[in-house]
Amino acid sequence: MPDSYPEWPSGEQVHQYLDEYVKHFGLDALLQLNTEVVSIELDEVAGNIWTIGTRQSDNNKDSSMPILATQSETFDHVVIANGIFSDPYVPTFPGLEEFQQAGGQVLHTTDVHQLLGDATGKHFVIVGYGRSACDVACALSDISSNKVVVVARELIWKIPKWIGGVLNFKYLLLTRMGEALFQYIHPHGFEQFLHNGLGKPLRDLMMSSVQAIITCQLKLRKLGLLPDGPLEDIARTTLSLVTDGFYEKVEMGAIEVHGGTHIVKLCVIDDKPSTLLSDGTIVPTDFVICGTGFHQSVPFFSMNIIKQLTDDQGNFLLYRHIHPINVPQLSFNGYNSSLFCPLSSEVAALWIANLLAGGMKLPSPNKQQLEVIEQLAWTEKRTKGKHACGGSIIPFTFHYIDELLKDMNLTLNAHTHIREWLLPINFGAYVGLIDELTKRLASEGKITFPLC
Repeated sequence: MPDSYPEWPSGEQVHQYLDEYVKHFGLDALLQLNTEVVSIELDEVAGNIWTIGTRQSDNNKDSSMPILATQSETFDHVVIANGIFSDPYVPTFPGLEEFQQAGGQVLHTTDVHQLLGDATGKHFVIVGYGRSACDVACALSDISSNKVVVVARELIWKIPKWIGGVLNFKYLLLTRMGEALFQYIHPHGFEQFLHNGLGKPLRDLMMSSVQAIITCQLKLRKLGLLPDGPLEDIARTTLSLVTDGFYEKVEMGAIEVHGGTHIVKLCVIDDKPSTLLSDGTIVPTDFVICGTGFHQSVPFFSMNIIKQLTDDQGNFLLYRHIHPINVPQLSFNGYNSSLFCPLSSEVAALWIANLLAGGMKLPSPNKQQLEVIEQLAWTEKRTKGKHACGGSIIPFTFHYIDELLKDMNLTLNAHTHIREWLLPINFGAYVGLIDELTKRLASEGKITFPLC
């Protein structure tokens, strides 16, 4: 991104960067925008050829505009990159119909922009305690004359951008040392020393020290917002950074958090929409805003294909979070949510390109399945089920990228590897991987053109 961008750019700046990226690399002609994929079907008789059905609207900003007829094209290989947080999830609350008839509304955090111009005097209940829920609570508290109520079933640890006001969180979580503080499925070398050897007391001291600093910095005991579990519980589906000003607004009373609480039902009290919480509190409520996450959805596949892609719990059975074990000529990218998704997704894209070019041989389907099942069982236990249908690799991004590079017989130079132990990851150090892979595939006669 441009040097003029701040360390944490705005959504507008990220959008501008993506627009300029498309123009710089001449990708405009390859994109079919305002286009919905409605079906992806496999023709095994024709040699595992995919037929993709799409439809395009005349104007995606106006839902009343007609949708053009469905069209179809055939392809040899398909890559699914629709993201693991695709469909906003809104719980079903008892009493919803009566609540709505009294004028109350239930929305997801993705729809909150509709309210920002008309929030004065309204009463808001925010469901959830993740980053988006806290972001919305802060935004609404700035423009509403009433305190914003946050309902959190579970209080989770949040990481300040600057720990203790001094240390950038990148030095804790975006280094190999920071990652090594969390036990991987198969620790080895220094990690084994940290978790199973004489280094464990040192590791535990480091984690407890950071936990104590964050507790003091955010005034969690004073505010009654101290999570029950240890700091290492942050290593789940997502990592929640502190929303600027959130805890300050809790302290001043602009935001009220009900921790360990949930909505029992939506109701009407004195002809006004309200919310009954499990702690017995009744809250006047014009809007319930749900920061309750997303469903992972692939609605364009038939149920037959979905059954081959997932287990009985709906977890995706993907080798390296990319390769379906039971469905041919199909790959997934972005189903490896990490602390630095652009890099993990780009290395996964190289892995897919290398596989298609015949640059590597995968283990047998049986070995792939055993590894995926082991990984899912370990992830389920470690995250207490919070792993986005198996699509989260947080906080083990370095491990994951190392595994992909090993599959491709690509290596980082020793200086980069050592540097990453103590300093935050430098994405520029990975630029040469494309050239290295391209030259090797070309020398082996597997490609006659560059990969980019």
